[in-house]
Parts: sequence; structure tokens; C-alpha cells
Amino acid sequence: MCLKTDLHCHTEFSYDSSANPEDVVRAALEKGVAVLAITDHYDVDYADCGMKMEMDFALRKKTILSLKEKYRGKIKVIFGIELGQPYNYPEISQKIVSENGFEFVIGSVHSLKGVPDFYYLDYSKMDDQGMIENLYERYLRDLYKLTGVPYIDTIAHITYPVRYIRDSGKELDIEKYFPEYRRIFESAVANDKMIEINTSEIRKGVNFGAAEKQLFSLYREAGGRYVTVGADAHNAVHVACDFEEAEKLAQCCGLEIFRDVKEKY
Repeated sequence: MCLKTDLHCHTEFSYDSSANPEDVVRAALEKGVAVLAITDHYDVDYADCGMKMEMDFALRKKTILSLKEKYRGKIKVIFGIELGQPYNYPEISQKIVSENGFEFVIGSVHSLKGVPDFYYLDYSKMDDQGMIENLYERYLRDLYKLTGVPYIDTIAHITYPVRYIRDSGKELDIEKYFPEYRRIFESAVANDKMIEINTSEIRKGVNFGAAEKQLFSLYREAGGRYVTVGADAHNAVHVACDFEEAEKLAQCCGLEIFRDVKEKY
């Protein structure tokens, strides 16, 4: 059965996408999606790494709510956001959430404090495996911080650096970190957060393997019940891609797909 809910996609309001928001909605409709959350990036601490992060929040809200109304009855368009590293600037992050009234908030760890996004790091030059392991341990500590941010609904791509470590020809055994993941999952459950099955890795050539299945099973053992599913699409073509595999993973691990996003508008 094809999933009908995609709770993670990006448009031209994200710094790394040029997708027209209406094109994204239309693509979702064509694929039979019933619920689509538009969750553009805003990483509150990117300036610390010398990167510019700008967003016209008023225009973005007006655009998405306009699409919500235009396509009402055909598809449920959710006004969301993906906040990166909100724990580094909690007051700014809280202000952004309070002033915008998002219907769905994704929390992410894309970078470490003072370090560029994991996407930009050159792991091939990290000859000492301990350097990569140190980065990953710090990543997991920040992932734990994310579970305590009150307004977050789900935690995205819980093995985010691995995709880029593998791209560089390096390997990282995530099973080694299962004790840390269990602590993260227990905190997420205690704080009423979900975790995300992110299908972008499949289209990049990384299928859900035994380690991923064990990881999501660990979340279930820690008391987790629901997962969100997102294609993490940065263009219209990739909306709701590879969701059949995500559903198989959820079923295999005894988890339910979250679909009931409450609307405010």
C-alpha cells in the first residue's frame, strides 16, 4: 500500500531548493498524497559557521496558506518548518515558532556548534577513524538535546551524517551507538516526540538494511509507537518517493505511520 502522507519537503523558501511551492503540491496530488507538510529549512545557528540563513517568514506563510485554501478538499497542505539546531539559540527559535504558528515542526541536527553542515565536511581527509567517531558522538549528544525542545513534533533523519560518511568511502558502524540511541529514544518518548523515517537515502542508493531495522526496532522497544515519513524532497519529482519501503520498515518494526496532523488554519 502506498503511503498518503509526506511530512517533509522543501521549496524555494529553503536555501537549497528552487522548487515552486505550487508545483510541489501538484506533484503530491498526482501521486495520491492526502497530507503534505511543507517544511522549509531554517537553521538558527548557520551564521556561526559563516553561512547566511534568510527567510521571508511572512511571504512564506502567506504562500503556503494560500495553497492550503486553494487545494482544500483535494489535499491537506500543512504549514510546517524544519528547524535545525534550535537548542543553540532557544529564545530565537521559540520566537520563530510562536510568531509563525506552524502546524508541524521538524527538529534536525545538520551541524555541530561552530562546525559546517555534515554535508560540507570532507571525510576522505579524516585518516583517523577516531575523528569521524568523535563527530558522530557529538552528533548524538545534540540529537539528545533535540528531544527536550518542547515545540518539536518529530526528529528528522536520525543517522544524518552517515549518508555523507558513506559517500566519502568511509564506513561507520551505527550498532556501536545503540546504547546512545536508546537514551535518545527514551527521552523522545518521554517528551512526546516521534522520529522520522527519511526516504531520501533510498533514492541516493542507500537502502534500509539490517542496522536500520534494528535501530527502529530499538525505538519501539524504548516505547515509541509512531513514526513520521518524509521524502525530504527538494524538488517536485521526489515528493513521496520510495514510501513503500518506508511502510515495510515500519511494519517490520511494529510501528505505526503518523498521519493525523491537526490543522490551525
